[in-house]
Amino acid sequence: DRMSAYALFEVDWTLPIEMTWYVILPMLIAKMPGWKRLAIWWAITMLLATLVRSFFLWFRLEDWNLSLHFFPSQYGYYFVAGAIAHKIRFQETFLVGRTADVVLCLALAIFVANCLFSVGNTPKMFAVATFFVIISYRQQFKSLAYLLENDKVLLIGNISYSLYLVHMPIILLLRSQGLPTVGLAGFSLVYGLGLVVAYCTTVFFELPIYRWHRYASSPT
Repeated sequence: DRMSAYALFEVDWTLPIEMTWYVILPMLIAKMPGWKRLAIWWAITMLLATLVRSFFLWFRLEDWNLSLHFFPSQYGYYFVAGAIAHKIRFQETFLVGRTADVVLCLALAIFVANCLFSVGNTPKMFAVATFFVIISYRQQFKSLAYLLENDKVLLIGNISYSLYLVHMPIILLLRSQGLPTVGLAGFSLVYGLGLVVAYCTTVFFELPIYRWHRYASSPT
């Protein structure tokens, strides 16, 4: 239910939704389907999200907007879009040349615009920007390649899931102490503490558990 979804980190409500689509998505797009099937499933997941929202609104269910927030139907098109991006990047359709440059620049413009001005629906716009980066980035610009592929940025990528899990408890802790959590100062404080905590949880918990699992499951 909605209350237990916030039981640990206040962000782990996403885990059941992720697992739902990790089970459903392979069945929908098994054997690397063609563009037609991917387009159909993307349209279906978009329609499903709209229909479920209309259902909740029509019957005026209690806290309908919050309840809808936890429904897997509202996020399916993100997962299908991810499958489409993967197919574009790792198949023969990968963008090259001037087209890739334009798409990548568009992605960066969308990202920066939403960071500064929250243009449109920011989560969806970030998803669009990420989609464009995935299908277009191939070290076109040396400065951008250095920015995205240096060791420090790759380290942040490796601990990003831990960072996602701990950022909300950090925000709540800072708020309880009267410290800022918004604006540049708040972002810097949350992000800095988040990196430290995420790094520690990765090094002292996640990696040892991973190594133990590999050892325990090894046939030798």
